[in-house]
Amino acid sequence: MKLHKLIKLKPCPHCGYIHHKHTWKGHGGFIPTYHVECPQCHWCGKTLPLPSLAKLYWNFMRGE
Repeated sequence: MKLHKLIKLKPCPHCGYIHHKHTWKGHGGFIPTYHVECPQCHWCGKTLPLPSLAKLYWNFMRGE
């Protein structure tokens, strides 16, 4: 099983929304990039090269 499927996401650091977050795939030149986005307030995590890194970054983010 892939690592990014095993990582559970914490609530949104901005609005506290608990339900499913979306992991978006983008284009960063030659390699694809990923970020996690809250479906309610559209708060985004940092864009990173792997979905597992994007999810880990989301879990360690603090709200404003």
